[in-house]
Amino acid sequence: MGKCISCGLINKSFKYIIFTIVFIILYRATYGYNYYDCFEEMNIIRIFSKDIQKNLPKHKLIHLLFSYIGIIFLSYILNYYEDYISSRECNNPEINKRKSRVILIHHNNENTFYSSNKSIYIFLFISFLWIFEEHLIIIYKDTLKDLDFWFFDIVIISYFNVKMFKVKIYKHQYFATALNIIPSILKIFTIYISWINNDQKIIYINNKWFIPIGIILFIILITIRSYVNSKIKWFIDLKYISTSKLLKYYGIVGAIISSITCIITTYVNCINIKDINNNYEYICNVYYYNDKNTKYFDSFLIYFETFKNTVWFEKIIEVFIIIAGIIFLFFHKLYYVLVIKYLTPVHLIFSIPIFYFFDKSILLINNLIVKKAFFKEDVKIENRGIKFILDLSGDILSFLGFLIYLEIIELNCFKFNYNTKNNITQRSYFESYGISKVNDLNNSLFNQENSINIQDIENDEDLSISNNNE
Repeated sequence: MGKCISCGLINKSFKYIIFTIVFIILYRATYGYNYYDCFEEMNIIRIFSKDIQKNLPKHKLIHLLFSYIGIIFLSYILNYYEDYISSRECNNPEINKRKSRVILIHHNNENTFYSSNKSIYIFLFISFLWIFEEHLIIIYKDTLKDLDFWFFDIVIISYFNVKMFKVKIYKHQYFATALNIIPSILKIFTIYISWINNDQKIIYINNKWFIPIGIILFIILITIRSYVNSKIKWFIDLKYISTSKLLKYYGIVGAIISSITCIITTYVNCINIKDINNNYEYICNVYYYNDKNTKYFDSFLIYFETFKNTVWFEKIIEVFIIIAGIIFLFFHKLYYVLVIKYLTPVHLIFSIPIFYFFDKSILLINNLIVKKAFFKEDVKIENRGIKFILDLSGDILSFLGFLIYLEIIELNCFKFNYNTKNNITQRSYFESYGISKVNDLNNSLFNQENSINIQDIENDEDLSISNNNE
């Protein structure tokens, strides 16, 4: 019997998951981020000087509006590139010969995205839900920290995946999903620590009823997100909508919604909202310089006045930040869609704890370099420090579950690896050649030294198909 744990094969499409994580971290670092103010803020610009860009990065919604506008422009460039590649492949006899079936299907199938106005209207609605849930999740994470139980996220997206695409969930995938129960338990401990330490920077400490409402709201938001991601997969696979057109609609709807929201928030002073517990302070961080009588979620008037009064050097930096933010968010969304296209929406959800693991690790490393310490001096280890450790431990366990789900780590015990892609392909290969005693053969597959590589099988099958065609 072979080892209980072994390394599986890496799908080349996994690179899209890595790129998705890399570009969202770069986007966040462009405008700055932190974890409960435990560390020095991770900000690409302010690494060089802490005295610049203190006010403008707080305008999250306006910067997001600029990013949506930039995504529209870049999606048109991507569209021209896709058309160029498509025309070059169609005019190349060799490529045309190899891909003739795919080209024929796409050209002759009338059930395409633009075949009916209904499809366009449905996707516009999906784009609206996409932007809507993204904006609300951003606000949710800023206000109701620690109430994001990712276990519900995985269960809901798996349900949509099974119902919408008739995908079967195998034993090792159930096990990987179940591992996320442990990080959820750790989340409960972080909430308890905030409670006993009376952490006033968290909204549900003063308002206990926010906890059940927050969890219900989170389940609603992730259900919308799971539905949106599943419908994107549906449009890509069945309606043949291109990546560039998908991003174009995303950018247009995002720009419209952000513009309307910014106009509304520009004239809504949070101070005027009656709130005895000052809950607005959790989300309203934009104000006129040091004027404490003005608090806005975001404001066009404050942004342009602040920009006007800054020195020319900071204006150049702000333009640079906007351009960098556009590029990073565009590529994040591009690879986000490519993960859905070449893998599944489930892979996106599993990548979230991986993102948070690297996100927190970067904050920790940055603090070690800048301050020569794990946390800021005023951070009490028994409070936010221990919460950080619990959160990081949960991310690591989710990371491990993700590797099992992706079959990068294979569990060769209790038949967890019976339905991995590698073993399914091997059984199919041997059965196609009439090899008997498949059960005995499957037992030998646990021995990695004697198993046949899936890449060799696929190459052999490709060669056989090629010879038959000739």
